[in-house]
Parts: sequence; structure tokens; C-alpha cells
Amino acid sequence: MNPRFGNTVNPWDESRNCGGSSGGSASAVALRQVHLSLGTDSGGSVRMPAAFTGIAGFKPTARVLPMDGVAGAAWTIDCLGLFTATIADLRTIWSAITPPAPSEIPGKLRLAYLSDDSMGRVDPKVWAHYLASVETLRKGGNEMVPISIRGFNDCPFICMAVVYPEIASLQYELMRDRPQLYDQEIRGLIALGELWNSRNYLDAQRMRTVLRQRFADIMAPFDAVVMPAVAIQPPKNGEPAHVEGDPPAQGLYTV
Repeated sequence: MNPRFGNTVNPWDESRNCGGSSGGSASAVALRQVHLSLGTDSGGSVRMPAAFTGIAGFKPTARVLPMDGVAGAAWTIDCLGLFTATIADLRTIWSAITPPAPSEIPGKLRLAYLSDDSMGRVDPKVWAHYLASVETLRKGGNEMVPISIRGFNDCPFICMAVVYPEIASLQYELMRDRPQLYDQEIRGLIALGELWNSRNYLDAQRMRTVLRQRFADIMAPFDAVVMPAVAIQPPKNGEPAHVEGDPPAQGLYTV
């Protein structure tokens, strides 16, 4: 929802939104208004809208695509991503804008897939479609290995302790001088970032390094790890995001 420009509605169900913050980019591709669009993905802002609109969304390794000219939010997390209608389109575009890979990916892959709710609850309908995708990959001849991914419960808190101070650092002076440029919710996020001190920020960065290595160790035996792109169905406009069957969380922003 955007109080200045209105809602970006989901092209397949206008009672639902298509996620953010790059929902407009996803909607344009889903409607076939463009073949390619760009978005920034600091915490899912390409992958979630792509999942909600049924298109391909890709967040590459950070800084593979330059951030020149992009007004970022959190400099250690910001990443430029791509939306296309299909995986085939994405592969064609990616090969055109990046150097060739050093080696070809093997035809058959050894893939781990999340087999339980160790990463948090997932909407039952989302989980059913996810398992169907896993089975499609299996039928394609890939080795599918079920795994449980534990030890990442603190990720949301670590993310907040990194992202909010970085947003505040980048935006505070401009917001102080020209607050009318910012919506009330964004001003609140910037003010919230001022509450963290340097020790909190540095401790979060240290823990981030630990978790990154922990996940790298999980991935080491596999070509990739497969899991749902997003845990919920597209939320209704104006309603908090939540897993079906769970009460909506209070005080949370709608994606």
C-alpha cells in the first residue's frame, strides 16, 4: 500500500496485494506490459512479489549487479534483482548481462529440500504447491534429499539490528531537513533505527557472519537448497500478512 500513489493490486486477484517493495515491477511483468523489470531485494522485495504474481524473480549474489544509481536503504544488504515472465527469459537475460559461468551446471543436480517447519510455519496451500514442485524436480532426474534447517530463529532480530540503523544512517539528515518527503511509516522506521547503539549493530554483524557460515555448511554437500519462496498466500489489501489458520499478528506492516 502506498498513501501517495495508491495500491499496487495483484493482477490475478485485485482484492489482494502483490507484495513489496518492488510489487509494481512484478505486476508489470505479470501483465506482460514489459519483458523485464528491476527491483531491489534487501529482504525479499523481489522474491516475494514474484511468488505472489506467479513470475520468475531472481536475487543474485550481492554486488554481482552494480548498485550505481540505485537509492538503497541498507548498504550491507541491498541487492539489485530481476523479474521476468519465465525462467527461460531470466536465463537468457542473465547470460547477456553477466560474464559466462566458469563451468556448465550438470544436467542432474543433488538438491536438498526443506522437509518440515523448522524455518517457521508455512501456509498449507503454499506447502502443498511447494511439495508438488519438489516432486517435479525429482521426476526430472534430480537427487532430492530432505533436510531440516534449524538454528536460524534469531534471523529476524539480527536483520532488524542491521537494517534499521543503516536506514537511519542513510536517511536521517534528509528526513530532518525535509520530512515532508517521507511517509509516516517510513519516518517511524528511521526513528526506530536511532534506538540501536554501535555495540548492538556490531554484535548483529558478528552473528550475521556466524549464521552465513552455518548456512554455507548446510549447503556444502548440495548444488542448491530448495524451499518455499514465501510462507504465505498474497495478503488481502489492507490486512496484515499471516499464515492461513493463524490469527493476524497485530502491529505488523502488511507486505
